[in-house]
Amino acid sequence: PDLANKIAANEHFYSSQLVTGDAATWLYCSLPLILPRVGYGEMSPGIPTAAHTELLWSSFGAEAAPSIGSFIESFASAGLRCATVLIAKSGEHIFGGFMNQPWRLDGHSCGSTDCFLFSIDKGLHIPYSGRGGPLMNDIGKATDNSLQFGLKDLVFSGDLSECSSELESSYGIGAPRPISNEAKFLLAGSRTFSVD
Repeated sequence: PDLANKIAANEHFYSSQLVTGDAATWLYCSLPLILPRVGYGEMSPGIPTAAHTELLWSSFGAEAAPSIGSFIESFASAGLRCATVLIAKSGEHIFGGFMNQPWRLDGHSCGSTDCFLFSIDKGLHIPYSGRGGPLMNDIGKATDNSLQFGLKDLVFSGDLSECSSELESSYGIGAPRPISNEAKFLLAGSRTFSVD
C-alpha cells in the first residue's frame, strides 16, 4: 500500500527539474524495496517499504560553479549515509545511476549488484553485469573530485565538463565487444560529455 500510495500521489523525485511524470514513476519503480534492518543472520519479519526520495544537491541555480567536489562536500557535510540516485543532463540526454550504499570517499569500491545505470530518454535500465571480475570491486568508487559507476561506464569528474561514459565495462546491455560506438554513445550521446 505504501508504494502504491506514493506512486499514485506522484511523490517521488518531486523536486527534480529533470525527471517528472511518467519518467519519475518509471525510475522510482526501478529502485529496490527496503527491508527492515534486523540482526546478523536473522530473517526480516517486516514488510519491505518504498524508498524515500529527497533532492540533496542540484547544479541548477547554484551560486558557485557546480562540481563533483561540491556535490561530495555537501553530501559528506550533511552526514548522509544513504543510497543515492544521480541524475544528469547533457544536451537532450537525461541519464544517471543508482548507488545502493553510501559513497566511500577514499577511492575504495562501494555498492552491490542492486546498483544500476539508466537512460530516461531511451527508457533503459542498465544492470551491473560484473564484467570487472568476481570481487565486485568495480561497482562504484568516489574520490574528492570524481564519482564513478563501474570501471568506466559512467564517470562524473571535476567541474562536470570532462565526464565520460563507456558501457559494457561493468554495467551493460550486451553491446558487442570490443567496445562498440553504441556502448560509448548510449547514455550521453558521446563518450565524453559535459553536464548541463
